[in-house]
Amino acid sequence: MAISKKLETIYYNGQPDGIRSIRRNLSTMTTYVIPRPLLSEAKNISGITRPGIYYLINESDDNRIAQIYIGQTRNGINRLDDHNRSKDFWNKAIMFLAESKTFTLDMISGLEKFAIMKAQESKRYKVENSVVPKYEIDEYDERFLRHLALGYTKEMITNLCRMPFGVKSLEKRQNDLISRLFDTGERGGINATRLVVKALQLHIIDLEHLEPDEE
Repeated sequence: MAISKKLETIYYNGQPDGIRSIRRNLSTMTTYVIPRPLLSEAKNISGITRPGIYYLINESDDNRIAQIYIGQTRNGINRLDDHNRSKDFWNKAIMFLAESKTFTLDMISGLEKFAIMKAQESKRYKVENSVVPKYEIDEYDERFLRHLALGYTKEMITNLCRMPFGVKSLEKRQNDLISRLFDTGERGGINATRLVVKALQLHIIDLEHLEPDEE
């Protein structure tokens, strides 16, 4: 016998084709459906800046999807600002967001990779992701890269609260990140600056929301 599941749907502007959120009873994850013209309006919704993954889709009037792009976000809807400037094809965003204790960085990196692979395997629409991400990162990777970008030395990073690594461990972590983020032929002569630039290109850290920890 099928198990019933209770879903709560909120229509924020009272229209079924407007901004809406869907949440299953007792779930920590919320799904948001956001038409592109209403992107600015959606930023006022509580909880919409949490981490997760998102789909940008090109949907026709008869609900057929022609194109899709999949990505991850550390700051919810704010990640879509860049896509609003640089990608023309999409007319709707679907976001799956939860608190950071539910969607850790390594989890959303893995979910992004899995979602892209499944979309490409389906062959039902054009997938705008050119490659499947090779990397998965955790909170310490992100903090390390963020503070390198802010100009911290490795000695300063080791003194951050809850950053239980010595300088030698951070050197090993940097080398590990280089091996994961760069192709084999690109790894020669990588320094902290090139590593930070790569992290920005891959949107592991966000230049527009680059801030130190609140200690």
